Amino acid sequence: MGLRAFEEQYIRLDKPASCLHTSANMLLAQADPDHSTLLLLFAAIAALYVAGRLAINALAGGERQSAGRRAIGQWIPIAATTLAAVLMKHPEMVASLVIGTSIACLSMALGMAILLAPMTDQTRRHSVWAFVCPAAIVVMMAGFKGELVWWHGIVFLLLGASILAVWHQKPSTSSITDAGVSNSASRSLDSTAIIILLISLAFAGVGAWLAVRQTPIAGMNSRWMSTGMLASLILSPLLALPTFVTITHVAQRGDSNGAISSLVGTVLLNLCLLLPLAIFIQFGLTAFGARAQADGNALAALGTLGQALPYPAAVWRLDTIILITLGFLLIPVSMGRWLIGASTALCLSLGYMFYLVINFVLLIRH
Repeated sequence: MGLRAFEEQYIRLDKPASCLHTSANMLLAQADPDHSTLLLLFAAIAALYVAGRLAINALAGGERQSAGRRAIGQWIPIAATTLAAVLMKHPEMVASLVIGTSIACLSMALGMAILLAPMTDQTRRHSVWAFVCPAAIVVMMAGFKGELVWWHGIVFLLLGASILAVWHQKPSTSSITDAGVSNSASRSLDSTAIIILLISLAFAGVGAWLAVRQTPIAGMNSRWMSTGMLASLILSPLLALPTFVTITHVAQRGDSNGAISSLVGTVLLNLCLLLPLAIFIQFGLTAFGARAQADGNALAALGTLGQALPYPAAVWRLDTIILITLGFLLIPVSMGRWLIGASTALCLSLGYMFYLVINFVLLIRH
């Protein structure tokens, strides 16, 4: 037996499990992440959960009840983790986190909200709910080639600016004031709320750093779970945990409109603000890093040196389509043409579980 054949048969750790010369310890090492890595991941998720709960309490607690501020509080852990992924040079996680958490908000969280606070003919609607579908379609079209470039970020920001104008549009006099633009939203933050918000940002930063640092390590140590898969199937639903808890409390007060508006707000922040920020940061880091190593000093060369943000095919062909479908369901709801009933809400919640299973199977086969 030659040296190369010997190495492939006895030394390689990535050979199939059926190989008779693979020890039990080797199999365990390649099948499961290290225990310390899992503990650090759990610590990261705990820190991000605390960050989300503190941010929501600081921005929308007490007399500051507002769907918009609640959406920002829910969004902070997601934004922190996504931006940390770009800054720590793991851009392959971005699309999975942005789209995955958006799906969690509009399926599991939305279904829970409707089950706890059923919609009626008197439930107030907001026209901004209808913008999730076109925003998701724009993202799908932009990611057709498997990457997002700087001008895609500009398009997302322009779309977000137009949606923001609709969000702050005053409701008609014939309807009750929308919870998403209620008078309580104009209340400024007091010193205590600002301190709590700063603490939440600190927790978010530490948790995001830990999560992004340990996820690739877990992916390398696991035989089945890659970094992108961990971001899509593990991090995304866990980052939405503060949203699940908050929406449950809001729905228990019977405010289904406020619950839906805050969920839609978080999704729109993901698509129209977080995604372009990640694109610009990725472009800037790679462009200036490449320019520092280049001989020329022309700023005009930056446009050719910057790298696009990757948009994995698995996210494009499944996750984005699901997000478009969920956004499409909100169009007749926002127009008052359809009410989401208990059966539909239950299907949304159970469908999210089914989505995770299907996503796992497709990623394994891929």
